[in-house]
Order: sequence, then structure tokens, then C-alpha cells
Amino acid sequence: IHERLVGSEMCIRDSLRASSYGDGDSRPTATTAAAAVPYTLSYQYRYIMIPDVTGDLCSVRYIDVDATPTNKREDGVVVTPLVLFLGTGQTVDSFAQHVHSISSQRRLIIIELRGQGKTQLDAQYCSMNQYVVDIKLIFEALRVDSVHLCGFSFGGRVGLAFASLHPAIVEKLSITAVPLTRPSLGKLILDSCCDSLQSGHLRECAWSLVLNGYSEDYLNKHGSRMEGIVNALVANNNAQSMYNLIRLSKVDDSADEFSSIQCCRRLNSSFSIGSTHSPQRMQVIAGTRDRIAGWDPVRELSRRVDQSLFVSIDSGHLSPFEAPTLLRSELLRFIG
Repeated sequence: IHERLVGSEMCIRDSLRASSYGDGDSRPTATTAAAAVPYTLSYQYRYIMIPDVTGDLCSVRYIDVDATPTNKREDGVVVTPLVLFLGTGQTVDSFAQHVHSISSQRRLIIIELRGQGKTQLDAQYCSMNQYVVDIKLIFEALRVDSVHLCGFSFGGRVGLAFASLHPAIVEKLSITAVPLTRPSLGKLILDSCCDSLQSGHLRECAWSLVLNGYSEDYLNKHGSRMEGIVNALVANNNAQSMYNLIRLSKVDDSADEFSSIQCCRRLNSSFSIGSTHSPQRMQVIAGTRDRIAGWDPVRELSRRVDQSLFVSIDSGHLSPFEAPTLLRSELLRFIG
């Protein structure tokens, strides 16, 4: 029943205007011959069924794209897929600009987890433990037993938690904008978002996430796009689901089983040391001007995991959209 395909839609994106967040420095220009490729994307939404906490079967929306040359998939060689987990308020389409470039190198799976996009799993049951359970069921339904895992912001925290409990499934882990402990400014930003959401003011929260997510330079250069990004966030989310995800992002108790500190400890005991995989299995990416996660706290997380690779990008919190080409290049170099 898990493998049941309950529907599909064809998604054609001629531009990213409807996507949450932005398109950064990858906007095509007259001097780039292949510029049209990332902006004329066609991919199919897919749905699988997994049981919710209540036992009811619910659909999970995802995409699964493999545009690698045929000769890379000959002779029965299975190339480990890259699975991407999204940040708060994001949908599959938020990462549309990355799909072509990544899927031409490696099979790419992007999943809308509980509380995201069109996935029907009840957001009131959001917890890190439940996300780990959900992901295990999703991977079983997709018949995926080995992955490279990439997570941004909230998706990075989920990826960190999953890898710390299921290290045998994760060959390499890349997380972006995930702090060891959140800085005071980041806590205030998330507190303000939760306050807005509890009052039912989704649009206020969306503006806060956007204005605090990008760097000042980016906002000065692309300010005219921000209202459209906010509109997309509001259209693709509801206040309660957003609140549940941000509430989890605020968990900063070092004793909590799923705090970044505890996840890093588990990774060091089962992920890095004595592994049969590549010795450098974790990449941590930080934006130098990240107000939500901070640069130092993200670097400190990297230091807590043996042999992790730390990458610094000149951007705010939303580096996949502010500096998409650079981040994508670092990610693909890391996974090989």
C-alpha cells in the first residue's frame, strides 16, 4: 500500500515568480547560452501513501528526477540518489531553479514533509522523532536504502536528526544554516514569527522570514521581488503548520534528544568513526550574514562532528536562493 501512486500532476515552470523565496544569482542573461534551461523546467509531482500517527493513510508529495546521461546508469550500477529536505514554508517549487542542474548530475528526490506543501500528514503531530519515523516510511515506500541527504534550515535539522539515528542509510550529509545553538537575534526573529502566527497573522510572519532571511545587499538589489515572494509563502502555507515547524526550530535545550548538540554526539559515535563509507561524510554550509542561524553557531556545529567539511558563503540565511550557483557547486563537489 505504501507504493501506491495516488496521482500525478505536470508542473511546468517558465519562471520562478510563483516559487517561495527567490532566484538569486542564477537569473539568465543575454550572455549565457544555456540560460533558458533552468527556467523552463518540467517535472512531475508524485504521491505516495504512508500511515499517519492516527493510522490513517495520507499522501506525501515529492518529485523524483533523474536526467543523468544514459551511460551513467548502464550495467545495473545504482547511483546513490540525493534527497533534499526543505526549509520552513517551502515547497518543491521553491527549489525549481536547482532541479535541472542537480538532476543532470545525479538522481534528485525532493520531499514535502509533514506540514509542508501538499503533503497531507497532520501537522499537529510535528516532532523531530515523528519526522524520523515519517522519513523511514517514505524511504521504504520509495525502495531507497542508501541516500545522500541535503537539508536547508529546518530541513537541515531534520536531516541531522535522521542521520544521527540511521547512519547506515545516509552515505553523506550536507546541511545548510543549522546552528549548534541559536543566537539571540535568531531567537528573537523566531519568537516574533511565532507571536504573529499564534495571532493568525501569516503574512506578517512571511515578511519577517523574508526580510531577515536575505542579506541587506540582496534586499537592496532585489527589493522589488520581495512582495511576490511573500505572496507565494502565504499562498503555500497556513498559520498553524508554519507555527508547528518554527516551534520545533526554537528547541535549543542541549539535553533534548534532538538538539543539535545531541545529534552531533550521536554522529560522532556512529557516523564518522569506524565508518565503511568515505571518511568525510558531513558538509556544513553557513552564510556569513545569516541573522537567523548565525555564522559562528553554524561553524561551531561543524566543529562538533569529526572530519566535517565547513563551507562559508557570502549570503544571508537563504543562501540556496541568494547564492544558488555557488551553493549548488559546493554540494555537488562534496557528494561527488
